[in-house]
Amino acid sequence: TLIPLLTLGIPTSNTAAILLGAFQNYGIQPGPQLFDTNGALVWALIAWLRPAPRLDPATVEILRSPRRLEALTQVLGGLTTVSGEHFPIRSGIARFVSPVDLVDSNGKLNRLYAWVADFYDDIQRVYFGLAGLRRDAAMRGYLDRLEIRPGDKVLETSIGTGANFRLLPRKIERFGLDLSADMLRACQANFGRWGMKATLVQGAAEALPFADAAFDVVFHVGGVNFFND
Repeated sequence: TLIPLLTLGIPTSNTAAILLGAFQNYGIQPGPQLFDTNGALVWALIAWLRPAPRLDPATVEILRSPRRLEALTQVLGGLTTVSGEHFPIRSGIARFVSPVDLVDSNGKLNRLYAWVADFYDDIQRVYFGLAGLRRDAAMRGYLDRLEIRPGDKVLETSIGTGANFRLLPRKIERFGLDLSADMLRACQANFGRWGMKATLVQGAAEALPFADAAFDVVFHVGGVNFFND
């Protein structure tokens, strides 16, 4: 831990001892005032020593670069291909979106979802209510047709806030792709509340970043008419 070093100047590991020597070399005095006198340095050290987000190796195995479909290798903070493409991992989500994905209709919808993501589920509930429908019953009407079985590996493209997975069998492997980082953030929060695990990926449905035959079931609901392609 860095706490004894930063607050008291006491190194508790070899790494901390090296840092203390560097501090002394540059005239930096550890202690209670360090956050005030050298706050930027302290937070930079914390960020540097914090473990970088990593994906499960089984997930990396089925991921591909979205346009060249090359296999990926996990490196510090992201994924890379033999041809030199690099895709970051942020908040546990591999990011495959490029500027070309965010033009025309895709770009307009992405900006809209950035605005509505935090209350999208409320909008959906109101929509079904005004239509005189029970939301869960209406959703089960199309989800039951998928015939998903326990143990299946299931991908939803345009996962949104993840509401469909709430109604699917619990013992499945969940994967979700969406163009919107904000909707994926809301989806992560929902899965946390529901006690579910899922692998989420930011990317375009027109260029899926997955190997062929990686899933038992792939489905999409209600957005294909907005895609660029």
